[in-house]
Amino acid sequence: MSSVALAQPLNPQWRRALMAVGIYTFVLLVIYWPTLMSMISIWYRSGTFAHGFIIAPVSLWLIWQLRFELSKITPKVQPLFILPILGIGLLWLMSSLVDVMVIQQLSFVLLLILGVCALLGTEVAHRLLFPLAFLLFMVPMGENLIPPMMDFTASSTVWLIRQSGVPVYQEGLYFSLPSGNWSVVEACSGIRYLIASVTLGCLYAYLTYNSTTKRLIFVAFSVLVPILANSARAYLIVMIGHFSDMTLAVGVDHLVYGWLFFGIIIFLMFLVGSFFRDLPSAADDSINAHGKAYQFDAVQPASGKTSSKSSAEKSQRPIFLASLIILASSSIWPLIPSLLPENKTALDNFSLILPVVPDGWHYQANPEWHWRPFTDGADLTHASFYRNGDSVIGLFINQYINQDQGSELVNGLDQWIIPEIKGQQWHLLEQKRTEVYIFDHPASVEQARIKNSQHELLIWRWYRIDDYDTSSPYVAKLMEALSKLTFQQTSSSRIYVVTSVTESVDQSVLQAQSFMSQLSPKLEVVLNAQGEIH
Repeated sequence: MSSVALAQPLNPQWRRALMAVGIYTFVLLVIYWPTLMSMISIWYRSGTFAHGFIIAPVSLWLIWQLRFELSKITPKVQPLFILPILGIGLLWLMSSLVDVMVIQQLSFVLLLILGVCALLGTEVAHRLLFPLAFLLFMVPMGENLIPPMMDFTASSTVWLIRQSGVPVYQEGLYFSLPSGNWSVVEACSGIRYLIASVTLGCLYAYLTYNSTTKRLIFVAFSVLVPILANSARAYLIVMIGHFSDMTLAVGVDHLVYGWLFFGIIIFLMFLVGSFFRDLPSAADDSINAHGKAYQFDAVQPASGKTSSKSSAEKSQRPIFLASLIILASSSIWPLIPSLLPENKTALDNFSLILPVVPDGWHYQANPEWHWRPFTDGADLTHASFYRNGDSVIGLFINQYINQDQGSELVNGLDQWIIPEIKGQQWHLLEQKRTEVYIFDHPASVEQARIKNSQHELLIWRWYRIDDYDTSSPYVAKLMEALSKLTFQQTSSSRIYVVTSVTESVDQSVLQAQSFMSQLSPKLEVVLNAQGEIH
């Protein structure tokens, strides 16, 4: 095969297919521009997801490496992909209605991937499976893993310290050594290391191994190693601080040691993986490096040229129509919210009714805990405190009637400890989901314990959409999306019950449960009323 053959242009099928993919990609980028920009803004401001900038170029490079192999396949439009495209488009619409950006971003990338597969056909899509799937790493997701990773890091670090013979007292995410106090915060969870390791591990496995089994093993390896390594990193930093009398590894060098340690771990992980790499065959080297095995379709004879051209034009019509349907199936969804009627409620004459005080309890002034929940964007807010003997309970209600971006029931800024409140020196001890009994039925709530130099608080938090209670932000968003699609006005509230931990955590849980059992019937009337006209 001569180099002259390599200079020949692409065959007509591939020219049309690449033109269709280019138009499809351009239209999606234009129509979903706000979603794309929301991803880019997160890449720009977050070190955890800064790798998003290089994912698309790497994906294109991987596709380019397959160009000679792909040239042997004839692209063919596959309309069956329209069904999953419609499903993903509906998912984008629902997440748009309730402002769940991560689901919008994931849906956008999936629409891009599925559209390319639909326009090129299943055979090409199968060969491009990894380069296209690699685009999913553009989506800034994974932060929901932070709480369990923080818990694991704290527990494993304390275990390693004890194995070293150093006395340590642990209280949730907070632990004390004779030399000083430490706590595991979000930056110590190891989520950055995990996301970076999995991204690099998937790419390395694809480029290094031909066996699917080897690839899956190495990807699992890239998940396990950073989790264990982060515990080792935290342990080493604590021990360096301990033996240096808290002069080393407690400031900027804390981060420097962390990233240096992670770099060494990644290098060792790749080094171990290289011992089991699959060497490419000579034929593969020839194709990938020089394209010598690459052949174009034979040139059709000149006879019957007119009839062949007419037949080709007829065969292209259904392909063109299918491509338009694929494009329409992916691009109509951002237009739908503007067609839905606005269902806004005037708030001028509304106020949140105060629940009746339960028997045996009475109102009291703010106990000066110097803690309050996140309230930004709430249409109506309420805070009250109740005393029964030595028991003090705080009740906070944020009600959302008209929700927009930044003023929604489920908000990523809603944290147990709000950093910008001056005077708050709280640290998080524990967070988990637990089952309690509220509104005459069992329900799941998020439970947290926070502590400062003066108080320890037990906090319950859950969402209430109409008369449905849940601790899951995903279920809450789904309920709200369904109400918007059915044009129903919902009453959405985020509720907090707070009490001091004086004797024990179990005793405080019983106090909170007793209070809610008495207050629930009265509070349910308040929440279902959705405010009162003056």
